[in-house]
Amino acid sequence: MSIVVMQQWVQEIGQRIGAPSLSLTGHTCTLTGAHCDLIIEYEEATDSAHLWSPVATLPADLDTVDYADLYETLLAENLTGSSTAGARFAFDAAKNRILLCESLPVREEYGEVFHTLVPIMLKLSEQWHARFNDTEA
Repeated sequence: MSIVVMQQWVQEIGQRIGAPSLSLTGHTCTLTGAHCDLIIEYEEATDSAHLWSPVATLPADLDTVDYADLYETLLAENLTGSSTAGARFAFDAAKNRILLCESLPVREEYGEVFHTLVPIMLKLSEQWHARFNDTEA
């Protein structure tokens, strides 16, 4: 039943942002931003919506990365959430990238939270992408 709720939420977001054909393909859909994508996934096992965006890809030559500084930044943001609106960072080791992530239960009463969260996550993803890649959002 919750996949039906999730599909409804995604279609409503599509209507709000001018993408009326937006829908889940299987359990996933992607919103494309100026510099990065926001992936929305439904996880049936936990009845949750997961929103995540790759905000940085680390260079192939990992010797050029100051890991201490990077981890300090990510962990400090995960602790306070002061400039992530409560979203958290994760590291995707398989693709060597940093993700900005958020999750919420898929229940009727969380619909407005979802509708508020999606544009915030898109904006934050662009801002963090710019910060990690030294570009402007």
